[in-house]
Amino acid sequence: MTEPSLPTAGAQPVSKAELRRHAGLVRQREARRLGQAAGDRIARHVLDAVPLRPFEMAAGYWPVRAEADPLPLMLALKAMGHGLCLPEVAARNAPLLFRRWLPGEPLTAGAYGIPAPGAGARLVTPSLVLVPGVWFDRQGARLGYGGGFYDRTLEALRRGRRPTIVGIAYDAQLGDRLAREPHDAVMDFVVTERRVIRTR
Repeated sequence: MTEPSLPTAGAQPVSKAELRRHAGLVRQREARRLGQAAGDRIARHVLDAVPLRPFEMAAGYWPVRAEADPLPLMLALKAMGHGLCLPEVAARNAPLLFRRWLPGEPLTAGAYGIPAPGAGARLVTPSLVLVPGVWFDRQGARLGYGGGFYDRTLEALRRGRRPTIVGIAYDAQLGDRLAREPHDAVMDFVVTERRVIRTR
């Protein structure tokens, strides 16, 4: 069976749909290959290299579809005194909401079946945002699932504030420069199990 691989420099341009498909296969392969070790390495890289404010409110995500696991990092941040929250899809064309979450608290099936805190959890505004993606380039551009939720959310969070935005991925999800549209959000950092890329 041929190993899934992503288009490289010099290859014919591919559509976003094709890139999502290729990258999704690579992500599944890396999740099987690396297992929990990837999340542990990502946590160490973020804590070593990403500047943190005192008592950040950190927005993580619940990993689905073989996304790189941010939970080891979130648990480490909690142990250091930072707050945690998880995203919630409020409406189709609206920014995400973030609700306070403590490890061990029950989650409900939110939009698209993604686990999220219940409606009774307090709404908060994060200053550190961990962002999953299908594909990232080394300049901080991100390809998501196509709904635009994080693009709208990060634009809203950056109005009048300076949150730290960290893309989380497997190293195999990094590649050549993505074509960027004006509304596309750019990460401040991209962190994988192998490296930290500062983009700003």
